[in-house]
Amino acid sequence: MSIFVKSETDKIELVIDGQDHWIEVRRRLTAGARKKMEGSAFTHVEESASHAGEVALSFDPARMSVAKIVAYLVDWSFTDEGTKVPVSKAMVEMLTEEAYATVEKAIDAHEARVKGKKSEGPATSTLAMSAPVSHSAE
Repeated sequence: MSIFVKSETDKIELVIDGQDHWIEVRRRLTAGARKKMEGSAFTHVEESASHAGEVALSFDPARMSVAKIVAYLVDWSFTDEGTKVPVSKAMVEMLTEEAYATVEKAIDAHEARVKGKKSEGPATSTLAMSAPVSHSAE
């Protein structure tokens, strides 16, 4: 087993608002990518004025969520008015709440599956997830 992360990806099938989509994700994150993702959640770091040698941290879990999605995403099938949308932090933040939740859950499940398998090889199945369909009252 190599001590270096291979650049392998997995495709995950999704259903969002009744439409078929897919995301391509990194099988595993490198140590550097994980540290960058984890560090993104800290919004403010300063030395404690009242306790010498201590550091005060401000944590924003929403930033960690976006950073995790961006760290794992390689590609997706999402389009806007017929044009393929590139994967970026800005575009992840522009997703509907339902689409965002579906992508986040799929990546969380992928990460758990990979951690459980410990490099047993390529994924042999896909994950289908459906976001709740909202109906507007008229």
